[in-house]
Amino acid sequence: MRARDTRAGAAPAGSSTPPPRPRGAVPTAPAHSPRNAPGARGASPPAGGRRLAVAALLVAGLAAGFALCMNVVHYRTWGAVPAAGFAAFQRVSAAQTVPAAAALGLPSLVLAVLLARRGLPGVARGWLWAAAALAALPWVATPAVLLPLQARLGAAGPAPDLVTRLGWADLLLRTVPPLALAVLHARALAVALDPAEPGRGP
Repeated sequence: MRARDTRAGAAPAGSSTPPPRPRGAVPTAPAHSPRNAPGARGASPPAGGRRLAVAALLVAGLAAGFALCMNVVHYRTWGAVPAAGFAAFQRVSAAQTVPAAAALGLPSLVLAVLLARRGLPGVARGWLWAAAALAALPWVATPAVLLPLQARLGAAGPAPDLVTRLGWADLLLRTVPPLALAVLHARALAVALDPAEPGRGP
């Protein structure tokens, strides 16, 4: 006859039930546990998501710097342009600045949307979509607000009140949003790399 195991805590022979855990032992998640799956809260972000977040941050920072330069330097000089040559100045200005703005702003918008769709560990998805909305705001404000103001300037010349209104509209709708976007991307990446409080926004 086979001797029976009478030790305390031993599982009966042929039983699939694991033996009870010794008192004081710390439970651990198995390797296949969802907690250890890539992208789970508290897990390190996958390399692809990390690269996407870094790219979004870098492009947003460049777009924010360009927008700030346009507002603080470029538009502040419009009031000093002679009225006789202002229309020609506007055409040259648009030919030089619009391609640069598109080359930075469109990739920033695309990367922000891709990052919001993919998500980052420890970062609430709503914050990432808010960042994408900030990236889209200048593209909505330009035809809705800025281009009509510039058309009025082209027709009336560099009137001081119109130049001031253009500067403020550009600051609020095309300069602050990319700056805020860069800050959100930086904070989201920091949380994803070290998610001390998962599930919260930046």
